[in-house]
Amino acid sequence: MSLPGIGDHSDEQSGERIGGEEEDESAVELILREGFSREYGARYLERVMDFLLGDPTAEKILGRKTTSEGILRVTAVDGRGLEFRSSRLRS
Repeated sequence: MSLPGIGDHSDEQSGERIGGEEEDESAVELILREGFSREYGARYLERVMDFLLGDPTAEKILGRKTTSEGILRVTAVDGRGLEFRSSRLRS
């Protein structure tokens, strides 16, 4: 299960491809699973993305645990939450 365009981007300055072969789609699968239901469709998708992805990402940036020059890799943990790892772009 995947969303087109997720993890398929290039760094604007270096042109280096971000994502791809080493990409872990577990986070996308978790967000889609939690944000979609047969009864309501994707009604809660935005709320789930904010809760699981947006709020923790903002906390990482505000807490200076990542920088705008880096990559924040997200992986699902135990199928219930997300783990964030920060790394620098290769120069």
